[in-house]
Amino acid sequence: HVVPPSPRRTRIHPGVTMKFCRAMLGFSALTVGQSISYQMDYASEVSPVQKVIQLMQNMVSQGEKEMQDEKVQFASYSQWCTMTQDKKTQVVADAADAIESMQADVDKVTANIERLASEISGHQKEIEALSLEQDNITQVRSAENADYKVAKKDYVESIDALDRAVATLKKQAYDRKQASGDEEASLLEMPEVSGISQRHSKEVKESINAFIQSSKNPEVAGYEFQSEGVLSMLSDLQDKFVLEKAELDKIEFEKKAAYERTLAGLKNEEDSEQKGLDKKTALKSKKMQQKAQLQDNLESTKSTKTADEEYLKDTSTTCQQKASDFEERQKLRVEELEAVKKAIDVMSSSSVSGNEKKHLAKSFVQVSRSTSLASLRRHIKKEVQDKLVAFLQSEADRLQSKVLAKLVAPTAASAAMVSIKDMLQSLLDKLQNEATQEQTKKDHCNKEIKTNKATRAEKTASIDELQADIDMLEASVKQLKEEAAALGEDIGELDQSVANATELRGKEKAKNNETVTDAKAAQDAVAQALSVLKEFYEKAGQATALVQTNTQSDQPAIFDAPYKGMGGESGGVLALLEAIAADFAKLESETASEEEAGADSYKSFMQESKLNKKQMELDMKHKQEIATEQAADIQEKSNELMEVQKELDASQKVWETLQDECLNTGKSYQEQKEQREETIESLQKALDMLSL
Repeated sequence: HVVPPSPRRTRIHPGVTMKFCRAMLGFSALTVGQSISYQMDYASEVSPVQKVIQLMQNMVSQGEKEMQDEKVQFASYSQWCTMTQDKKTQVVADAADAIESMQADVDKVTANIERLASEISGHQKEIEALSLEQDNITQVRSAENADYKVAKKDYVESIDALDRAVATLKKQAYDRKQASGDEEASLLEMPEVSGISQRHSKEVKESINAFIQSSKNPEVAGYEFQSEGVLSMLSDLQDKFVLEKAELDKIEFEKKAAYERTLAGLKNEEDSEQKGLDKKTALKSKKMQQKAQLQDNLESTKSTKTADEEYLKDTSTTCQQKASDFEERQKLRVEELEAVKKAIDVMSSSSVSGNEKKHLAKSFVQVSRSTSLASLRRHIKKEVQDKLVAFLQSEADRLQSKVLAKLVAPTAASAAMVSIKDMLQSLLDKLQNEATQEQTKKDHCNKEIKTNKATRAEKTASIDELQADIDMLEASVKQLKEEAAALGEDIGELDQSVANATELRGKEKAKNNETVTDAKAAQDAVAQALSVLKEFYEKAGQATALVQTNTQSDQPAIFDAPYKGMGGESGGVLALLEAIAADFAKLESETASEEEAGADSYKSFMQESKLNKKQMELDMKHKQEIATEQAADIQEKSNELMEVQKELDASQKVWETLQDECLNTGKSYQEQKEQREETIESLQKALDMLSL
């Protein structure tokens, strides 16, 4: 007897596969019975020990193959983990950059909105100030007009009263004894004089009193009309009031014209401010819409980034766990193979295999009923084997399973029930392992398909949104450029209008100056003519006033009264000259007023044109700046659109790969699963048949 060397201690993990256990149990079933002694044929070509060694060697081969398959599987999974983590990390980083860019866009639009709000507030305040100023000047104008109407009424009443007083006195134009002071004072009691307005009554009374005082002189011999001085005095007052009324009308006209010009200018400024307010209010509304869209995009990107980060975290955790599990599984497989190999060494040693040949190669006969029992067991084995073959064949036909069909011939040809059972069990384990792997693959496919679908939907929505933004911005840029070009044309037309108005104003001013100069010259000439005539008539009156009346009868007839000029003829000439002088004075006054009004109108036009041009230039500049900003936004969004399109194309390629791997596999997953489960069920029944 040879004692085998002590084997190296090998730790056998509790999780060692059941294949080795079943093989050892099968071997024990051949050697251990319930108080039954039986004969084993150790003289056959393949002894029981050799059969066990073969089974364990098959286990080693199968374990090494499964270990290698697991390595290949994990290598593929590890590669997927690396690619997925790298891709998601890049996606998260890109999303962070996009969020930063979007936040910058939101901040920029917010700043524009705040600036527009400030400008809108400025326009509103300016409109309120202009409206208040219009109310103020209107109140002042109303008060001035009311004063004018009162004064004009007084002048009209006084002039009318004087006119009636003069008419009354002219009716009394006949010679009489010189009136006394009391009789002259009765003038103040005339209804016509007492009808003079209160504003002018004092002045009229003072003039009459002055006249009465000057008329108190020695009584003139003879009778003559003594109220001619009063008539002259009242006529002078009437003329004075007429001139003052004309001056009052002129001042009222000038004030009214100045008020209307000022009011028109203020209204123009208010209209300009209102236009600016309307434009900036509309622009602010557009900016608010743009901000809302940008914020929606920002929140969507943040939500997507959070989902991607969560997915990346879950994937990293799962991949780390799988890597740890893989290392543990590989370690267990190595320990299992070492244990099985050690068992093979033990069974192959002389202690077992050698002693089998040495001691157990003889025929052991059962003490009682050994021959009949062995014969019975062989008969039972053959009957079970035939039933098993028939069962496998029928199940293969029913399920159309190539796996079961391939088992029929080996099962029929096998001489050892243990080998058949091990073959069935091995196939059962393989199918169960395939089911587990298929389920893992199915879960992986479902998750990837769902993720890919969400990604493609998100990218498609982003593309649609970006394209819509680009279309909106392009339309806005086109409109802004057209509006800026139109403003440029308006500015050119305004400059031409200013040039034309300046040329016209120069001609008008020159003509008015010429007219005023000519009117002044004419007035001077008429004044000289009046002076000459009046001087002549005064001298003529003085020269003839010394002529004495000749009472000689033989003297030829001659004037007997002082000569005072040609009477009506001279009076008509002088009156005509005075009227001509008044007309030239009126022409000068009206022309000067027209010149002043024209100058004011030109000044207002120039100021308004300057303001309008400045506003149009600002509007044009603003539109050009906005168009430039939006053009930059278009370029930025176009670049973003290209990047999102690339991401969508990549997701589409992943989708095509997933279709090939997960969907286009011939049979559906459910059909494969049901067929595999039925095959496993059939194999389990076959194993149950062997256990009977």
